[in-house]
Amino acid sequence: MRIDRLKRLAVASAVCVLAGCTLAPTYHAPETATPSVFKEASATAGLTISGWIAAQPSDGEPRGPWWSAFHDPVRDDLETHAEAASPTLAAALARYDGALRCRARRHTRRVG
Repeated sequence: MRIDRLKRLAVASAVCVLAGCTLAPTYHAPETATPSVFKEASATAGLTISGWIAAQPSDGEPRGPWWSAFHDPVRDDLETHAEAASPTLAAALARYDGALRCRARRHTRRVG
């Protein structure tokens, strides 16, 4: 009886494994004709025929206080206070180191 159950389990497992195999044909991407030069492209410096200008990213440029674009004195005041109260990286690192030392002392008390 036990061997019959094992045979059924083996057959069911084999069926499940084989069901995962795909019989679909291999996908081949269709070939698309792509022009070597687009009609909007121009030989001039960044300009195109239709008047578009090529993008010149300036992510590295300083942007200044972004919140001043809203012209809201309350927001300006909140941002000024938040920036003044925000810890510097050195202060944050000092707090982190202090927390690690405190944790080490607690662990020492438990062990010792």
